[in-house]
Amino acid sequence: LWAYTIGSLCGVMANADPVDMNFEASMDLLNVMMKDADVPQTDRQKYRGYLREAKEYDRHVHFRKIVSEFSPKLQSLLYAHVSS
Repeated sequence: LWAYTIGSLCGVMANADPVDMNFEASMDLLNVMMKDADVPQTDRQKYRGYLREAKEYDRHVHFRKIVSEFSPKLQSLLYAHVSS
């Protein structure tokens, strides 16, 4: 049972979105550091909000990097699908 559970978890993590994984790791570290520094709750919400906004930006940056490796024709076809 444990081997199956660990194997399933490893499979999920291997297929996880790298942007989501980076976001979760950053959020975890931010929360630990803010707790250690005793940052007020109202300020913590601002910093978390920034990370949430940055996550969407990171997703677009990663997407553009991947698409930049496509031929110009494939790029235009894909952007036509994405922008519609």
